[in-house]
Parts: sequence; C-alpha cells; structure tokens
Amino acid sequence: MANLGIRVVAAIGFWIAAGPSVDAGPTGPRDDLAARLRAEADSIDVATLSPLFRAILAPGRDAKWPLPAEVAASTRVCGELTRDVLRGWLVRDLDADPPLPLKTLADRLASPGRKLRERVVRHAEAVVIEAILPTAEVRRAYAIAGRKPEPFLAGRYGPVPIDFDLHERQTADSLRDEIEMQRFLLSAASTSPITEAILNRGEASTKPPARRSTEPAPDAIGLIHRLKSLTSKVLSDWVARGVGHADSPPRAVLVERAALMDPTIDSVLAHVDAILLEAVLPPELAEEMLRRFWKDRELEALRDPILAHRLRLTRDQRDRIDELIRQKRNLESPTDRWPTTIDGPLGPELQEQEDAYQAEQGDIEAIIRDGLTANQARTLGKILGPGQPKPLGRRPPVGTPR
Repeated sequence: MANLGIRVVAAIGFWIAAGPSVDAGPTGPRDDLAARLRAEADSIDVATLSPLFRAILAPGRDAKWPLPAEVAASTRVCGELTRDVLRGWLVRDLDADPPLPLKTLADRLASPGRKLRERVVRHAEAVVIEAILPTAEVRRAYAIAGRKPEPFLAGRYGPVPIDFDLHERQTADSLRDEIEMQRFLLSAASTSPITEAILNRGEASTKPPARRSTEPAPDAIGLIHRLKSLTSKVLSDWVARGVGHADSPPRAVLVERAALMDPTIDSVLAHVDAILLEAVLPPELAEEMLRRFWKDRELEALRDPILAHRLRLTRDQRDRIDELIRQKRNLESPTDRWPTTIDGPLGPELQEQEDAYQAEQGDIEAIIRDGLTANQARTLGKILGPGQPKPLGRRPPVGTPR
C-alpha cells in the first residue's frame, strides 16, 4: 500500500508540473493533454517554423534579400506543408480506440516532441536550401538557419558519388538532353518507393484510423500526396533552372548540373522520406514499410543508412558494400544486350554467358555476406525474414537515383 501511495503522489506531481491540474477536464489528464496538444497545433505558423522560413517569407524581404518570386512561392508551399505535418503529428490519434498511453501524448509536448519537431523543420529547410534557393544564396541561407553547410543526405540507396569527369566527356547537346530527360521524369513523378507504397496501401485501406493506428489516416494520405507534389515540382524546377536550350548557359554550368543531379535528387528524397517516416506515419507503419523495402531490395538494402546504423556497419564495411554493389550493377547479362529479341530458351552460347553472369553475381553476393559479422548476419536475417535472396538486378527501378 505504501508503494501505491508513492505512485499516486508521483503521478499527481507530474501533472501539476506539466500543466493544469488533474481536475482540468471531465476525465482528468487525458482531456487536459488533448486540449493542450490541439492548442499547440493551432499555434504553429509558417513564419515561426524557423529563422530561414521567416527570413524568406517576411514582408519587405525583397529590400534586404532579393529573391525570384517563384522561390518565395515554393518556400511558402514547403513551409505550409511542414506546418500541417507538425499539426497532424501533434493531434494524431487523440480519439483512437483503444486510447494512446498518456506518456505518448505527454512526450509530444516534452523534450522528445520538441526534438522531433526540430528534426522535421531541419529536413524541410534542407529541401529549401538544396532544391529551391538559387545556388548563390545557399551559404547565406545556412547562416540564417544558424548552422554550417551540410553534405547531401544519403537516401534509401546509399550515398551517390559526384562524378564531374564522367560529364566532362559529354557534349553540350548531350548534357542538355540528359538534363531535359531528368526534368521530364521528375515532373511526371518524383517520389521514393516508400512514398509510393504508402499511397498504394493507404488508398486501398478502408479501416477507420481510430480503430487501427497502424493505418495512415485520410488526412495523412493528403499530406503524403502534397509531399509528393512538392518534391516533383521543386526537383523538376531545380534540374531545369537556367540550363534550357533557350538559356544558352556555359558548358561548365551544364557539367555541374548534370554531376549534381543524382546526389541532389537522392538527398531531397531522403529528407522527404525522413519527414514521412518520423512525423506523418504511425511508428508501427513506418517500421513496416521500411522492412518491406529492405526485404525487396535484399543485400542492396545494406546501403540504406537506417539499416546500416541498426546493423552497426563500420565505415569500412559500408564503403566495401557500396563498391561491391557497384561492381554487381556493372556486370552485363546477355539479356541486357538482347532484351527484346530473345524469346524462349537461350541458345548454348548465350546460356553459357548467362550462367557466367549469374555466377559472378552470386560470387559478389557471397563476398558481401562474408563481410558481415555473425551478429550482423543474424540481425539482418531477423529484419529481412525467411526466403531466398532475390537478384539485385543491374540497375535500380526506372526513375530512382543511380
């Protein structure tokens, strides 16, 4: 009984310290917390998200920091979306049945919640800095945001190298064509496979979110569609900015844009993924979608920074895995050379080449697996689950970063 009394006193003390008393609502702390969360959500404004958003969207900003009108417009869209993501996260599942634990609600107003909101805003700022602002303004933007310039964020496919030498060998017309093709693909659809999988799952779901917190709620589906649209627009605009045939840019500008395309696209998708996984999806669903993606990608999933962190891969292991997967992708199958003319069984010569190709792929996969420690291999097996490894293929799916 003494222990029970201590726990009751401690609980009452917590709620007094956290805000209004336990008698504030008809059923006590839960109603109080829900009211405070709704009030906090209503108080979030685009201009108060961060100094960077405030500086770009402030009235009279042109006099101090002249920026193209489309930059301010896209930044406002990004800021409004970030605000709505945070509002949705604060009030998510307040009416769920069964109700969420009180600690889950309290954490949203305490340090864990503040840190999550800060991370979400930093990811949104990165989208603005990397894909919306003109390159000449990036350093100033970092200074306003109060942090040092940061490298590109590695996404689901691992770090993407910046290869200027490759594009230096291309003609100006070839570079323009490559940039224009990328712009066309991005304007049609720019999303990560996790975003697409969530949309497909959510649109097929008919269960009310109040009954199942592992399904995205209808308003969350709307946020995901908006994230997808924003990503498509800002990336397609960034790729084509100032390098169209009518712009006649110097060749060096074309080379730089072509070399930075894949790292920039991959990084922006990674920032959007982070917002989606941390603040839009319920934690259980975010974990489920990550595991689905990893299982589909098999050994290539080791390049995903989240999985690499969970397995505690060393820097040397990551570099070696990245190198081996690149080697694997550079192998050429006879069906790559004859994709539309082979129908039915391969002839003896082509079959021999295909067997050699499959053997080389298997050898590389074996090297990757042998490079894992016993604990890492066990953890990977638990995450990916049972089943034989699927072939990685020579390239990622069409439209994904190389």
